[in-house]
Amino acid sequence: MSIGNIGGGLAVYQYANKAQKNSTAEKTDFTDIKAQENQRFSEVMRKKADDVDIYERKQEDTFKPSCSETVMQAYDKTLKETGIDPFPMNRISTALVIHVEQGKEQLSSDFLGNTVESATAMVKKILERIYNPISPPMHPEFAAEERKFYESFLDKLLALPKADCLG
Repeated sequence: MSIGNIGGGLAVYQYANKAQKNSTAEKTDFTDIKAQENQRFSEVMRKKADDVDIYERKQEDTFKPSCSETVMQAYDKTLKETGIDPFPMNRISTALVIHVEQGKEQLSSDFLGNTVESATAMVKKILERIYNPISPPMHPEFAAEERKFYESFLDKLLALPKADCLG
C-alpha cells in the first residue's frame, strides 16, 4: 500500500506541477495577448486623436472670422496665448447667441466686421453679455473661459491702429 500511495502521490504531484506550468504559460500567453491588445488599442487611439486634431483644425478654419489681417492676427494671437476656443462644438457661444438675436440663423465668419472698430464693438457687446447674462449660464466654466478669451482679444484690439479695413 505504501508503494501505491507514494506512486499515487507522485502522480498527483506531477499533475499539480504540470497544471501549474500550464497555468503560468497561459498567464504568460494571456499577458502577451493583453499587451498586444493594449498596443493595438493605443495605436487606434493615437489614430483617432490624429483624426480629431485634423477635424478640429478644419473646424477652427470654419469658425475663424473673416476680417482684416490685423484683426485676424490679434484673434490668432489670442487663441495661441489663451488656448481657449471661443466656439467649441459642444457649447453655445455668446457670439452665436448675439448673432441669432440679430436675426441671423447661424454664426457667420463675418461676425466681427471688416475693421478694428467693428471687431472691438462686437467684442465689447459679447463681453457685456458675459458680464450681464440674461439668464445664468448653463456652463459657468465655459462662460469664464469665454470671458478670459474676449478680454484678452479686446486688449489686443485696443492696441491696434483704428483705420484697418479689408480690401
